Amino acid sequence: MNKDAEIASSRLIESCQAFLVTINAPLGHIPVYIRGGSVLPTPQAGMTTKECRSNPWGLIAATSLEGTASGQLYVVDGVSVSPNATLWVEFSLTNSALYASARGRYKDSSPLANVTVLGAGSSVNSVTLNGANIYSGWTYKETSKVLAVTGLSNSTSAGAWGYYWVLKWA
Repeated sequence: MNKDAEIASSRLIESCQAFLVTINAPLGHIPVYIRGGSVLPTPQAGMTTKECRSNPWGLIAATSLEGTASGQLYVVDGVSVSPNATLWVEFSLTNSALYASARGRYKDSSPLANVTVLGAGSSVNSVTLNGANIYSGWTYKETSKVLAVTGLSNSTSAGAWGYYWVLKWA
C-alpha cells in the first residue's frame, strides 16, 4: 500500500517549499518522520496508562544541519483529572552531548532504556553518561551517522528524569 506524504527538507523549510512523495508502507504501518533539530521522548507502549507508566522511556534526537536539537516533555500521572504534581523536562543537544534537566514535583520512577541520535556526526569511539564510560550497549553506524545507546535502565533505575544528566560521545 502506498501513502502520500508532504515532505519538507530542512533546506527547503526556510523558503516554505515542499514536495509530495509516495511512500511504500505496509497496511497497518504509519511512517513517521522526525524534523531535524528535535528531541522526542518515546515511552514504551502499554495496554493501560498504569502499564505505560511502569515501562521505560527512550529518546530520539534528530540533529539539525547545525548539529543541534531540543525538545520538552510534560509528565503527569495520567490518571488524575487535576494532577497534584507535574514534571517538566527539557532536552538540548549540542557539541556531541545530549542534556536533560527536569523540574517539578511529580516523581516518575521509569528508567531511561535507550537513546538514539540521528546525525551524531563523525565517528564515535566512546560514550559516557554523567562522566561514566559506557563500554557496551552502544553502536554507531558511520554511513547513516546513527548512534544507538541501549541498556541504560540500570544507570537510570531511580527514574529517567529524577536528576540532571548528560550523555556525551566522542
